[in-house]
Amino acid sequence: MKKTSVLSKVFAYFSLSSGAIWLGTYISGYVIIYQLFKADELVLKDFVTASIFKGIFNTTTSLIILSDVLYVILIISFTLFILISKIKLKENGWLFIIAAIIYITFPFEVFNLTKDYKLIILNISGSFDFNLILTTLTDKLSSLSSFPLIHILCYLTIPYLLIFKPLSLSEK
Repeated sequence: MKKTSVLSKVFAYFSLSSGAIWLGTYISGYVIIYQLFKADELVLKDFVTASIFKGIFNTTTSLIILSDVLYVILIISFTLFILISKIKLKENGWLFIIAAIIYITFPFEVFNLTKDYKLIILNISGSFDFNLILTTLTDKLSSLSSFPLIHILCYLTIPYLLIFKPLSLSEK
C-alpha cells in the first residue's frame, strides 16, 4: 500500500471512530425501541403507557440525535478519505467492499434520518402528541422492516475487512 497523507489519516481516524460510536448508538437505539413492542407485531407492550412512553422517548431522543450526527460525520469523513487518500479501490478489494457497504446502505439510512428528524422535531416542539409519535415510530419500523438487522450485520463485517484486508493485490 502506498504512503498516505496525514490529512487522509485524519479522515480515516474520524471515519473509524465515528463509525464505531455510531454503530453502538444505532444498535442501542433499536434495542431500546424494539423492547417497547410485542415480538410478533408493532403493538406496544401492556406496561407501556403514554407517560412511560414519554419518559423513554425523551431519553432516547438524545441517542437518536447522537446516532444521526455520527452517521453524517461517518459519511463525510469516509468520502473525504476515499477522495484524498492515494489508496486505489481496484487494488484493495477490502476497501472497495467497505465503500460498497457504506454507500449502498446510504439511501436507506437517509430515509431513516428523515424519520428520525420528524421524531426529534415532535419531541422538541414541546407538545407531546403520543399518537403522532407512536404512528411515526411504527411507520419507521414497518417501512424499514429487517433492514436495521442487515445494516448492523454488514457494518460488523467492516472490522474483519480492516484487520485482515482480504482481496488485496500484492505489491511488487
